[in-house]
Amino acid sequence: MKCGEAQAEAIVANAKALGQALAERGVPMLGADLGFTESHTLILIVDKYGEGGGLANYLEACHIIIGAAGLAPEVGTSGLRIGVQEVTRWRMIPADAPDIAECIVAALSGGTPEELKPKVAKVVIRFDTIQFTLD
Repeated sequence: MKCGEAQAEAIVANAKALGQALAERGVPMLGADLGFTESHTLILIVDKYGEGGGLANYLEACHIIIGAAGLAPEVGTSGLRIGVQEVTRWRMIPADAPDIAECIVAALSGGTPEELKPKVAKVVIRFDTIQFTLD
């Protein structure tokens, strides 16, 4: 209760910033015309990159945890779902979104896990303190 409102606002701000950063890098996003999201979740339309389940497994091999998402046929055939609540708890701010988006796009574009794991680690190392907790 003490942190809820501030945490919710930070989560939505981070999700919107990450949605914007991914869209700027050419990743189609569900709800882009509506500001990407009003919650912790983003849905990427990944038909041009491959099948959602396979891509989710590949991203995990690169140390990026994203889940496959079903899409309505009129939107696309493959999707990925990203939630930012945990990385927000580890002090992500909207200014971090471009670096996170770069890692995701590099993986979707065919970068190898061996190439991408160090890049992901370089971004993740910044998130080393938990926030929105009681003292």
